[in-house]
Amino acid sequence: SLTSSSSQLTEDGEEEESFVINESEVCVVQLIVDKLMRSGLPLRQIGVISPYRSQLRLLRQRVIAAVEVDTVDKFQGRDK
Repeated sequence: SLTSSSSQLTEDGEEEESFVINESEVCVVQLIVDKLMRSGLPLRQIGVISPYRSQLRLLRQRVIAAVEVDTVDKFQGRDK
């Protein structure tokens, strides 16, 4: 399922952060990470990238802690 929201103004006139969460995508990522682990790939060589911070929070809760999960910006310029 996909949960999506756009930015909105609060009563104070401040902008709230938008969020995107795709639980189906997280399930697919879990399956892929599991297959990579079973194939013998060291966990430190696996990286999961998401452009959305809200999606990252869900991924970090569901993917093994030894797997690096971060934003596009954090991975930019690095090999993984």
